[in-house]
Amino acid sequence: MHFSQFLPTKEVSVLAGASGSGKSTLLLQLLHAWSAGQSFLDVPPPPDGVSYLAGDRSINSLYHRAADVGIDMTTISHASLIDNQDVDIKMFQYDALSLLFRLLDKLGGPLFIIDPLIIFLGVDLNRYHLVAPQLIRLNRHCQDRGYTILGTHHTTKARSDFQFLRPQDRISGSSALSAFTSTQLALTSPDEVAQTGNLAPSARLDIVSHIAAPETHWLSRDPKGLFTPMGPDADRALQAGGVVGLAIYQTVPDGASVTTPTLLTALDGVASRATVYRHLEKLVEAGLLAKESRGSYTRPSSTMH
Repeated sequence: MHFSQFLPTKEVSVLAGASGSGKSTLLLQLLHAWSAGQSFLDVPPPPDGVSYLAGDRSINSLYHRAADVGIDMTTISHASLIDNQDVDIKMFQYDALSLLFRLLDKLGGPLFIIDPLIIFLGVDLNRYHLVAPQLIRLNRHCQDRGYTILGTHHTTKARSDFQFLRPQDRISGSSALSAFTSTQLALTSPDEVAQTGNLAPSARLDIVSHIAAPETHWLSRDPKGLFTPMGPDADRALQAGGVVGLAIYQTVPDGASVTTPTLLTALDGVASRATVYRHLEKLVEAGLLAKESRGSYTRPSSTMH
């Protein structure tokens, strides 16, 4: 995905997820990769500078999380509302959006990560006719200044009794938040994704762009809360064999062969031997795994990344 498809320039996009889902961590991991000139989630670095505005955490908290990710925030233009005593927080009462404009002009950008964005709209987020004009005003400011914004917001926590038909429908508040933003990224945390046995905790990131085909990325999350992309074929593995198929797919590393006994040992407690054999065949039929010889499996070169 080209960067301009991921985040269209001079427009506003939103990353939504439940509280604690890892939105800030994911953004810092993007910044970490970009600062090294690398892609993350197949998204290349932006062509120009990036600034980070923390609205709901202190500089110390931001630095602590950034250190976990491995990024030196002093190399990135950034600010915190909590620590910046020069910020007139009374403006939240009468024109929060103008306050945001002042902060952006000081930070430079032209790409801004605003975490969270929605506090600057200054209106009831459930009222379409109030939210829409604020987002129009923000988009106009982006066009006038050449700014691109990726802001965070909350989603409705997934419930066990129903599923949202579209990931962007989980964004809390009025549908204007989807209508007047260019790309919606929806992060579903591991505790909201069905897990099986000792399957590594898996988060799901849906990227819905107005100018590109939607993408789904599956991410494993380690004890520190850091994300590792499982690769573009993880979603196909889930479709072909459910969570057991994904567990099998995760167990077969890129560029290495794995024997059936090794798989059975790794998946002990996840599924029975018969279930593992059955799902192995499904993954082979889907072209996600190749059977090298009797009892030996590998990933075909076309699925290696």
